[in-house]
Formats: sequence, structure tokens, C-alpha cells
Amino acid sequence: RPCWGYHSNVDFEVKVGDRIAQLILEKIITPDVMEFEDFDATVRGVRGFGSTGV
Repeated sequence: RPCWGYHSNVDFEVKVGDRIAQLILEKIITPDVMEFEDFDATVRGVRGFGSTGV
């Protein structure tokens, strides 16, 4: 009995040719990171997130 997702106490038999697994390939995109020492002034100023009251 496999230990990776079979949630039953009942055994099952795997025969030659049985399809018992699924593979999903997903592309992982890693963006380039840019580091800054200082930022330009913004319209919001220094008041921060949520300061507009909206």
C-alpha cells in the first residue's frame, strides 16, 4: 500500500501496465531582483499603507 495519498485500509494489487501515478510539470519563473539603497519621493509621502482611509 503506497504511503503518499492512498487513504484506505483495503489493499489493492498493482499489475504490469497499470497507470498508478500522475506527473504535472510546471514552469517556475524566477524574476531578477533589483536592490535599491534609496527610493524617490512618492505622492503618498511617508504616511504608508492604508493612510488614504479607503
